[in-house]
Amino acid sequence: MSANEEIRDILHHVVVKNSRTKYNNTNIRFILWLYENPVFRVQLISPEYCLKLDQAYERQREYGEKQALRKEVKRMIEAMAPDLDNCPLLLHNLTFDIVSKYCVSRKQTKGTLKKKKRKRKRVEADNAGDADENPNPDDDTLLYYSKGFYETIRSSLAHMFRTAGVRQTDEFKSKMSNFAGGLKRTIAAEKRDQGLKLGEGKDKMDFETYKKMAELLFKAGGADNIFAHCFLVLEWNLMARSDNIVHTTISYMEWQNDSLVFYFAKSKGDQEGVMENEPWHVYANPGNPFICPILALSRYCCCNPSVLAGECKLFESSDPYQRYSKAFERILFANKDLFEGLGVDVYELGSHSVRKGSASRCAAGCTVSPPMASICLRAGWSMGPVKERYIHYEKAGDQFLGRAVTGLDISSEDFTVSPCYFDFSEIREEEERDRISADIEFSIRNYLSNGRVLQPYVFLICRYLYASLCFHFEFLKLNLDQTDRLRQSPIFQQITDEHVKIARIAFPWDSTRYTPQLTGLPPHSLLLAKMKDVTKMV
Repeated sequence: MSANEEIRDILHHVVVKNSRTKYNNTNIRFILWLYENPVFRVQLISPEYCLKLDQAYERQREYGEKQALRKEVKRMIEAMAPDLDNCPLLLHNLTFDIVSKYCVSRKQTKGTLKKKKRKRKRVEADNAGDADENPNPDDDTLLYYSKGFYETIRSSLAHMFRTAGVRQTDEFKSKMSNFAGGLKRTIAAEKRDQGLKLGEGKDKMDFETYKKMAELLFKAGGADNIFAHCFLVLEWNLMARSDNIVHTTISYMEWQNDSLVFYFAKSKGDQEGVMENEPWHVYANPGNPFICPILALSRYCCCNPSVLAGECKLFESSDPYQRYSKAFERILFANKDLFEGLGVDVYELGSHSVRKGSASRCAAGCTVSPPMASICLRAGWSMGPVKERYIHYEKAGDQFLGRAVTGLDISSEDFTVSPCYFDFSEIREEEERDRISADIEFSIRNYLSNGRVLQPYVFLICRYLYASLCFHFEFLKLNLDQTDRLRQSPIFQQITDEHVKIARIAFPWDSTRYTPQLTGLPPHSLLLAKMKDVTKMV
């Protein structure tokens, strides 16, 4: 790669890959719209590129080459660079009038808006033998897309100007800003008048739905469901975009005191990796094993031990997100009646619903909520330039948030629970304690694939993961599918009664010297714990 090519590649990374792809696809549609208009084609498309598009159109029309025109536009867009002066559009001729006309031309029918629900009704009607020829006479009514749709058009055009090295005029930006404001109000009024769904994007997943989804995935068994269960639980607890989960590796994790800590090299809200050294704390929920992130990770790692070597992603797959989404949708629609009984529209739930749900529950699910700053920082949301300048990350806030988001009851003394760990306090003989401790290490290193070569920090993680397996051993035997891969894993099969007996959880009032240091406890939880201790004494 030459120096110029490397510089171009670096400049491309000003916008993250997923956003860049989205902007390019939006601009492709815009250029195709211009090409279809004879006046705009001559006014805005460079003659050299217009000739290439004509040739592509001929190949598509005469020889049946599928999407030849679109592929040619895509090639032009992706090849753009400021130093090459190769933008297919004459951007200095692009006016507000043209862009605004394009925006108002992009509409959908009311039938398209309700496509999924209409399809569901049609299928049900077909099955009943009484299909309606015209289920909705208003299907041809043209409606605007969401506000975000038109914001994407505006952002995509700005991206094209930036990539071409051309500056938008102040007049153009001012008119687009005014137009965007008016369009948002128009769309809001249209929703009100047409009785359309308020809000945009997928619905949030409430806590009850999350618990039921996790339980169904847990009990379903199968490699894909084990994969999806762990992905779901970590996505909820980290409030992370799926892209962060996809790129997580064991080398970005460590155990600190009573929590599993994650680090992210970058995120959508932190493209430059400024917060790469800030830990995000994940806590156990031993009272509800279906949603316990430590147990979920333990089960997943026992079934996929290669991830512990740190040489691959935690969720190793050709397309982890697609694999997760398919398993998520499969469980969702297989249990459609159950979820609809919970008041859930299964067509309005998706991966992003998880992130919305966990953040909403932590922020407003209790009158004693974790700091809003901690929620915004973990979720990667902007707090505004002033707040971001003066309010920074602190461990205590994120630790409190980590306990809350895992599903522990903030208003109960159970909020102070420890993770599962091995407690030797009832074994009086030091030699016996050493023997059992050595036996636990032997089990991890010999019955877990790659166990002999684990890095010290990974071994510590595995020790707590194994403790979780031992503590929940009877629960697992009762609730795991008979074909679940965990049942066949060597480390699960060799769990002994001796290990199960010393695997326990603790609270402040019954902790021992073996209990990990408890963190993330707010003052009211400590008072509740103290009252519990006093009650025991009485």
